[in-house]
Amino acid sequence: MPLDTQALPSVSLEYKTQGDKNWRLAANAKIEDGYVARFRVTGWDYLHTHSYRIVDPNNARDSLYHGTVAKDPQNSKEFAIALYSCIIPTSKSLDNTYYTKLIATERELGRYTKDNILFPHTELIENTAYHNPDMYVFCGDQYYETYPTRYGRHTPDAKLDTLYKWYLWYWAFADSIKDKPTIILADDHDVLQGNLWGDGGENSDKAKEEDGGFKWDKDLIRMVYRIQHGHNPDPYDPTPIKYGIPVAYATFEYGGISFAIVEDRKFKSPPDYKADKLATTGELLGQRQESFLKAWQSMHPGKPKICITASIWGSPQTDEKGNALIDFDSNGYPADGRTRAVKLVSEANALVIAGDQHLGLLAYQGIEDYDDGSLFFAGPASAAFWQRWFEPKPALSNQRNNDRNTGEFIDTFGNKMRVLAVANPKISHQEFAKQNNSWGKFLADRELKSEGYGIIKVNHQQQHYQLECWEWRTDPATGKQFAGWPYVKKFNK
Repeated sequence: MPLDTQALPSVSLEYKTQGDKNWRLAANAKIEDGYVARFRVTGWDYLHTHSYRIVDPNNARDSLYHGTVAKDPQNSKEFAIALYSCIIPTSKSLDNTYYTKLIATERELGRYTKDNILFPHTELIENTAYHNPDMYVFCGDQYYETYPTRYGRHTPDAKLDTLYKWYLWYWAFADSIKDKPTIILADDHDVLQGNLWGDGGENSDKAKEEDGGFKWDKDLIRMVYRIQHGHNPDPYDPTPIKYGIPVAYATFEYGGISFAIVEDRKFKSPPDYKADKLATTGELLGQRQESFLKAWQSMHPGKPKICITASIWGSPQTDEKGNALIDFDSNGYPADGRTRAVKLVSEANALVIAGDQHLGLLAYQGIEDYDDGSLFFAGPASAAFWQRWFEPKPALSNQRNNDRNTGEFIDTFGNKMRVLAVANPKISHQEFAKQNNSWGKFLADRELKSEGYGIIKVNHQQQHYQLECWEWRTDPATGKQFAGWPYVKKFNK
């Protein structure tokens, strides 16, 4: 938490192997901007579990923070990954002094009620913990710039306000992640933007998000990446982009699995609204990350591969009439950069996990055909305000389980995909559109939404992934998943 760094300018990391009595000093680290201390320990014994604690180097009697560094289970067990994204602490902003329904079907939520105050997400977190995840993945929008309150992003206190939102997230999830390896990807709202076409930092001095780049104070942006990415594995190529903004794309092995982390907005080209949507050219991952994924294909031979990214590389969305919806924020744009990216992960035979769209969805992303690329699993939003739908009309070919919201689909940018499962909002897009009087697709009532978390089980013995999609309030001991899940995919098919 924010503290007096003159009184406590640095902290120490101590650890001991389980069963040992004595603590050993691992490293010292200064407390940096963002109230973060980053430690580096080489030669770590990853085959044993260790206890750790953070202490004041001048007074090691009291632990300031403590937890467990779990041993790497390698391929000795079924490995479970919890997948989160898009988490608001309140259903409606606390800036509003009076609440009105967003659409007529919504319930009156009240202000200081369980329906409005979602923090600390107790049911979501406890139901996820039932699966005993070996790893947590938060793939974007850990907070939103307008929830629970809005404060000027250009003010001298913008950093402190961002930390306030970050600490609500951390307070909620700290007990989950202090003992488990956790990967975090910062997405657009994490850097206080509604949309992000990062463009390698270019055009950051221009006014509009659509111009590309990072729009707010660059020292604040660097702090955001420090607090969210500072613990992630070392970048494949640590060269920062413009303004010294760091990168996070990386690879690592854990649980007998080869992982790749990519940032699908940091190098993304800004939108060209005048160009032919079916012939747009540009970057999605950028040349640096494309080279990285090419190299990853030959790394860690024999291990199943999982790519972690922020958003699905396509645009499986429909409007209220069931037509493909135009969305330049989606990673269906730009089409050629998207296709190169899909081809690279497909050649690596990788499963791709993501979030961002607020729409739990499972789809093969196509290259030449509808299902000749990698399988993408986008987990549902854990708690979000903006809604999306996939309700295609007329009916698509090659549906799964006779589900009318599945099948072979071409998005507005010409990208082919085969949708296998979707967790749409509980109110149809058509009915929502009839009632909606705002410019956006806002819903506050969770009874009308489909929110929760994903679970990815990597079964080394059976040589398959099992993909699960759960509602936040469903008891996983007795309840059912969203329709279409679980889904089992063989490693090599």
